[in-house]
Amino acid sequence: MVKTKSVLMTEIGAALPAAFLSLDAQINSKPRWSPARLPLYLKAGFLAIPQLIYLRPATCRPRIVSFLQSLRTSPPPSTIQSTSTLKVGIAGFCWGGGFTIQLAQNRAEDRVKRHSSQILGRDKSEEGEAVKLVDCAFTAHPALVKVPVDIENVTLPLSVCIGNTDEWMKETDIATMEQVLIGKNRSEEADGKEDHEFECILLKGANHGFAVRSWEGDEVQMGFADVAERQALKWFERWLS
Repeated sequence: MVKTKSVLMTEIGAALPAAFLSLDAQINSKPRWSPARLPLYLKAGFLAIPQLIYLRPATCRPRIVSFLQSLRTSPPPSTIQSTSTLKVGIAGFCWGGGFTIQLAQNRAEDRVKRHSSQILGRDKSEEGEAVKLVDCAFTAHPALVKVPVDIENVTLPLSVCIGNTDEWMKETDIATMEQVLIGKNRSEEADGKEDHEFECILLKGANHGFAVRSWEGDEVQMGFADVAERQALKWFERWLS
């Protein structure tokens, strides 16, 4: 069943063709504002059209939220007696980064009343109350982010890793995002909280996609991928343990 669905999703455009990665590498090899990028952008855009249609925010976000709501409202598997300590972390990259940031906003319309197995042993104030879907979030080189409003609305622990210049976010927006998250930490310090719940790590020279793609032979970009991996693992260990 899963295999059939995977094949179907590939056929209707949920997966980018391999040729797109080659074009992306060519784009990143050109200077940021080089006219030589234009024909490459056009080719890449043509290849991405099916995915952009299938994964447009209006249809993609509801599927993500629905999955997490089902996770929070379902009984545990038969092999697990209780999920009272269940915590959920979410990671998103590029297109998924925008949705990750939205989930870290803990929107009222997303919250659900958890299954009773997820309440036992936890704070009883959560019983019968609609509560958050996720406990923390990590994103690298996010796209589809409205700066500053999307970042200002974040309320759950969020860690961001991004290059100081990125194809999908203006440099001014990157700087603004960093400052907004720093400001959130300062506000928490003023309220007496010692643990920072927000961070934004800037990597000078990191290409868009550095966290999930392998540029074999490029030690710099591969090193950035390692940095992002360690950052994510440390973040989840902190908030999910």
